[in-house]
Amino acid sequence: MAKLAALLAVPADELTYLEPLDTATIIELREQAFDMLLDADREQLGRAARAVSRVPVSFVARIATRRVPPRLAARVAELLATPRAVKLATRVPADYLAYMAPYIDPIRVAHLLAVAPIDTVAQVARILDQRHDFHSMGRVVSHLDDARLRVAFDAVSDDSIVRTIPFVENSTGIDRILNRLNDDRIIKILHFVDEHDRWVEILQLIAATGNTQRARLADILMHLDQTTRTHILQTVATFGAWDIFLALFGVLPPSGREYFAALIAQRPPELLESIVRAAVQDSLWADLSWLVIAMPPQAGRDFLAMCARIADETGSPGLSELVRQLHEVTDPKTSPTT
Repeated sequence: MAKLAALLAVPADELTYLEPLDTATIIELREQAFDMLLDADREQLGRAARAVSRVPVSFVARIATRRVPPRLAARVAELLATPRAVKLATRVPADYLAYMAPYIDPIRVAHLLAVAPIDTVAQVARILDQRHDFHSMGRVVSHLDDARLRVAFDAVSDDSIVRTIPFVENSTGIDRILNRLNDDRIIKILHFVDEHDRWVEILQLIAATGNTQRARLADILMHLDQTTRTHILQTVATFGAWDIFLALFGVLPPSGREYFAALIAQRPPELLESIVRAAVQDSLWADLSWLVIAMPPQAGRDFLAMCARIADETGSPGLSELVRQLHEVTDPKTSPTT
């Protein structure tokens, strides 16, 4: 929604009537709005681009920063030949390029991002960080190549990375970002998150990652101190984000599963019941089964009995089947009492 508001140059609260729409519909609406805005002035923009192509770069850069609004400059840039656009980018101040960032379509300027000067990328990233323009960074970063992505993130704060990732629209882009952050940087970010109680954003990140990066995050989380790991679980419980937690739980190593399962087993019955109902809602049968198996023996049996009760109440065939299969497991942690 913030991205659509930026495109239309209106406050985000003026678009609250669109909140009932799902994310995919809002993205499609934003893309259509962008196309309409571009098509409406395509002839005029084409003339401007042709004029820019004939005038010395130094003159264009000087006039543009004084007379041309960043929104218009961003749209003209999409129509310029790559060499010309790159020369201009090196002549105009990075501050002006940062003002253009909210108005560019990364897909339409992918050819420019691919050859953008490394120093310019770092300078613009640093300015966007200072302005807290996280939605612009989020739109662009997943379209940068590895070298430019690394430089951009080296230039910004840990807080900026945490607040930028929710604006990246697809898991592929998020996975690429995480892949360019080494373990030490991620650990540093997680300590920042814990210090500032920002675990909600990390949960959103985990929900959007693919299995490979999720498993990597799970392994890193297990090497944090016990207090920090407890804070993660407290955040999950506070916000009822059990669907996200169970997805993470499923890729934890056995020691990690046993650690968190033991913590969960000590929680009140109503919290345990909320976990089961979250699993029913999203059919997280494999992850729920790992939780039962990883619990201490008596806790596992009690939890499985709760699952059986909720299966009867909800009429969930998936949960009923899970209970049946776990009762057949010979592991004493999940064997039914006689």
